[in-house]
Amino acid sequence: MRKELFNISKNLCILYVEDDKETQAQYKKIFSVLFKEVQTAQNGQEALEHYKNNKYDLIITDLTMPVMDGITLMGNILDINPKQHIIVMTAHNSGESLRSSINSQIDGILLKPVAVDKLFQLL
Repeated sequence: MRKELFNISKNLCILYVEDDKETQAQYKKIFSVLFKEVQTAQNGQEALEHYKNNKYDLIITDLTMPVMDGITLMGNILDINPKQHIIVMTAHNSGESLRSSINSQIDGILLKPVAVDKLFQLL
């Protein structure tokens, strides 16, 4: 099963949105092993600009960021492409109301630190 998922993921281009530079660098290394291409953004506004100019198979975004938060980013992306695959990756154990409101629009939530098995499970 893992081998099949890796064969799929190695052909995917992702946009990873994370404002913490250390966390971003750490996960970019991990994602670079799993995915064909990993582009990063520091905040939602930067990510939205990347999104408008590129095609991504998957968006992985943090929720709490300066300039534009993850919820606003997801809304903007889903306005452009309602079928875009999005995974939220956050260190905050989000409340149930937030979780249920975004669950209907996204493919999953990963709590940091992320176990690779959980990521594969979502993929």
